[in-house]
Amino acid sequence: MGKVLCARDVRTRMRANRDLCLIACGLLLACGGERPPPQLSSTPARSEAEQASEPAPAPGRESLADCDRGGAFLELWDGLDAAERQALTRAEDSSLALQARWETSRRVLEAEGDGPQALDATRVASFVAFFERRTGATPPAWWGQSLAHARYHAATGATSYADVPSRLESGYAPESTLGERHVRAPVGWHVQAAEHQTAIRLASDLADSVSHVLPLDALELSPGRWATHVALVATDRGLVVMPFEPGDGGGAEVVRRYDEGQRMWETRVCAGGRSMLGGLGTEMLELRLVGALVLAFGAESHAVWVDALRVEDGSLAWRFNSDLWFARHAITGSRGTRP
Repeated sequence: MGKVLCARDVRTRMRANRDLCLIACGLLLACGGERPPPQLSSTPARSEAEQASEPAPAPGRESLADCDRGGAFLELWDGLDAAERQALTRAEDSSLALQARWETSRRVLEAEGDGPQALDATRVASFVAFFERRTGATPPAWWGQSLAHARYHAATGATSYADVPSRLESGYAPESTLGERHVRAPVGWHVQAAEHQTAIRLASDLADSVSHVLPLDALELSPGRWATHVALVATDRGLVVMPFEPGDGGGAEVVRRYDEGQRMWETRVCAGGRSMLGGLGTEMLELRLVGALVLAFGAESHAVWVDALRVEDGSLAWRFNSDLWFARHAITGSRGTRP
């Protein structure tokens, strides 16, 4: 039978084993042996580059929640130091990240006199590249060019985009006649009268078999008011359309999705969102399908913008507006950071 040890014997043997371990470790160190490896963390160490690329917690997400709250973002921005501003460009929320990166990219060249000042084209190009990486979407060429050709007006704090009318003329086909109405669709599409007086047919010029019959009110801006232009993009079952009037460049716009002629949803987006100057101006719009999102790209006389909607239900995923819905202008009382 084994010998039964009392508690005193057990403690004595434990102390002896501990003393032996200490002696052995001392001999190893004296002879040049290596120390035992430290306990390793289950999470590998991250490089500085990896840490810098991680999304940062973003304050002020609600500052871009509504079209008329651009001033709230400018107040948030003015209260941040340089490091906090850079951190905001890595925000998990794409609306904040895009707006923050534009603020850091929006700079003028050396001033020449008191007139309008050109933005630094190199910095604008870096923003467009950031936009592509962040969203996975390539914007229309005219969209980036509108940003690059902007002119900053120091007296008012506003920025103007003067070449929008030429983009509109080159991007839309000659008008189609629907009774007393005249409508222009994007190049490659045309509008036809359908068999029923309450419907229209949007047909592709690139494939005769591709056409979609929609209710006539698909082209309504408001009850009884019809658009002269319609931006559109095809989905797997129908179309997403955005009717607009180029002369109403400053206002909000409506986007509608139709599947097999049935309206699935309707969403009003901020677009230029400018009520100042009577909302008058010239506007260019284009819709693009990017994965599960439909992107509404736009430019008008005082803003370049994009609203990203979920194809499934029309809800907002993120948005960007170069001039924060006219919040920069001096007469709004919120100038924000000068370029």
